Amino acid sequence: MLEQKTNHKFIYFILFLYELLQTFFIATSRPQSIITVLPLSWYSSMPLLFITFILIFNMYFNTKEAEFCLFLYRLIKFAMLIGFVAYLHKLLTYISQNPDFRRQSTITSIVCISLFFIINVIIIVFLSIKEHKDNTEKTNNVQVNREKEDVECK
Repeated sequence: MLEQKTNHKFIYFILFLYELLQTFFIATSRPQSIITVLPLSWYSSMPLLFITFILIFNMYFNTKEAEFCLFLYRLIKFAMLIGFVAYLHKLLTYISQNPDFRRQSTITSIVCISLFFIINVIIIVFLSIKEHKDNTEKTNNVQVNREKEDVECK
């Protein structure tokens, strides 16, 4: 059991580092450097990226809300996938309409976003499988305990 908790903590620590990297990329990425001011939606939604750190913190310390935090974390990751697809669509549309656009920074941005997209899909699948496995293990433990109680009662 202690080994499993250590394993969970290591996973959450890696997720924390990944979120730091992803948040830094999102905050500093500006392939459209000709635009000096980003839209209000960017400024108002940027602080929301830090919710993932709070969720990971709660999961790391195995609070009572860890299960719900895991659900919210996966939901945020899924919403990010949709955001990445929408951003890539807009960026590629902009590139096709403006041939003078800086290609190198755009290619770098597309590669990074694609990489983050793939990693987020892997995280969602991994955490879903992990949660299913943990729930199955809990169910099996409850059944074993009930069987022991039934045997003791007889």
